[in-house]
Amino acid sequence: LLVDIKPIKLREIVDLAVRDYRKDIRKKGLALNLEEKDEGVVVLADMDKMVEALSNVINNAVKFTDKGSITIKITREGKYGVVEVRDTGTGMSDEVLNNLFTKEKALSDTPTSIGGAGLGLYIAKSFMEVQKGDITATSVVGEGSTFVLRIPRE
Repeated sequence: LLVDIKPIKLREIVDLAVRDYRKDIRKKGLALNLEEKDEGVVVLADMDKMVEALSNVINNAVKFTDKGSITIKITREGKYGVVEVRDTGTGMSDEVLNNLFTKEKALSDTPTSIGGAGLGLYIAKSFMEVQKGDITATSVVGEGSTFVLRIPRE
């Protein structure tokens, strides 16, 4: 994978990723909360790959949240810029969570058995890793999920 790493404001990445989902979020009657705890966080990232990774996470949040909210928080954490996407959706079991980012799981299962996540999260993880970042997830069935994307800062 070719990467074009440049200093980018994390907020710009978030704004671009959210843009395509605003209509769906409104249509479902969900609240969208954008919290910039630390303003002006600049990361060393590939704009297209970061937007794609974050879009895949937001897409799942919208898809699996029928009521409540999606909260996107930007923070600084040591040498990393962090984007946290928290939803009040269906949540995932530990079994689903443990295989969430694997290509094999995404390709072998029917969409419903892994909650329709498909290859999106595998791609998100690949894109984060190629930028020396990472992505993790926590979830509680019936309460929602939280995805955390970490990317190196300047």
